[in-house]
Amino acid sequence: MRRLIFYAVGLLLIGMVFNVAVGWACVLLVPLPGHILSIARSEPTQAEIDRLPREWRHPYQRVDRVSYERRSVSAPGKSVRAIFVRYRTGISHTLGRNHGLVTYTCGWPARSLTGDAMLDDVYYLTAETIEGKSKWSGAVRVPGQHERRGMDPLGLGPAAVALPYRPVWPGFAINTLLYALLLLAGITVVSRSRAAVRLRAGLCPACKYPIGASPICTECGRAVPPRRHTA
Repeated sequence: MRRLIFYAVGLLLIGMVFNVAVGWACVLLVPLPGHILSIARSEPTQAEIDRLPREWRHPYQRVDRVSYERRSVSAPGKSVRAIFVRYRTGISHTLGRNHGLVTYTCGWPARSLTGDAMLDDVYYLTAETIEGKSKWSGAVRVPGQHERRGMDPLGLGPAAVALPYRPVWPGFAINTLLYALLLLAGITVVSRSRAAVRLRAGLCPACKYPIGASPICTECGRAVPPRRHTA
């Protein structure tokens, strides 16, 4: 029983490693769509707004209106989403301060890892400020790397490449279990194929000792399944 538990835990740990590796491979190898029309724009939900820092939602300076915008772009195995905060006075005048919360998510087949880049109090939201002034949480910025054919979710230029490491539930558990089951199936197929080849060669399927016509291996003591004789 203890051996079975260790075996199951080992499979789950390897499945977890595969889960992270596949998610990060999607980040590094799958490009985001390169056309600006691929960026989806919408109003953020109240739950997304509530995730923002309180000082963003209730600024200390006098403003007439706080506006929010949600932009997102996705590709197989990964997605990037941004909540953009602007302060306005009068009809169209914008104060020189902006905020943005950029969320990176990856994983396949389910999204399983996520991380954030927080841009706090910048005068101009550009690709340079995103790269140089971001405060990262749950993700590691890959230095010097940008999307090959991608747009930043704010529509400002090449997107930064970040490796998320914060789990997303239940996607993390689903992917881990899936990869563990696939690994178990592969081990089972290889083990049974190897045992069948050894048995046809007159060897013990477990220890490769010659068994002849004996129903029990004289070396390891395991029962040997009967061989099929072809006419």
